[in-house]
Amino acid sequence: MKKNIKIAIDITNILLEAHLKNSQGIRDLVKDWTSDTKGLGISIASVHEDVAKCLFVIKKYLEEEPKCKHPKKMRDKCEGQLYCMQCNTDLDEK
Repeated sequence: MKKNIKIAIDITNILLEAHLKNSQGIRDLVKDWTSDTKGLGISIASVHEDVAKCLFVIKKYLEEEPKCKHPKKMRDKCEGQLYCMQCNTDLDEK
């Protein structure tokens, strides 16, 4: 897995955990609120949950390995590193 992808997955994990934690914190906080303000708090918590769901989908796509067979006509070298122009994966020279 490319270093950039690993870093993106790590950042996504941090954001995912933060949004889920914020959502639960808000839900715990609004338990004792009046009905007028409680709805607003629950709505904000729901937004955090929706963002977490989107981050989870992004993470899933980042973790997928490309299904590219790296055809020879799609290979190129940049700064000495062989890579596939079709899926942008770094390749080992063999």
